[in-house]
Amino acid sequence: MNVLDRETIDSLINKFKNYITSHPNISKLWIETLELLKNKNENLITQSLHTLSLLDNKEVNDLDINSIILLTIYKKSLEE
Repeated sequence: MNVLDRETIDSLINKFKNYITSHPNISKLWIETLELLKNKNENLITQSLHTLSLLDNKEVNDLDINSIILLTIYKKSLEE
């Protein structure tokens, strides 16, 4: 089972919705968490497809590992 699969996430959300009445706090917490995961996955897929299109069009030179590390650190600092 691929946890990142959209159908799996939707299925889990629907299962938690069945417990909204008996366990509202736990259910809402998990539904919100899974929705966030689903949105992050969609953004990741969009970014991946965009990068692939740039690579296909030869618009981007390959990055060295140090540049990738710096970009990752920079991106993490923006997220905080």
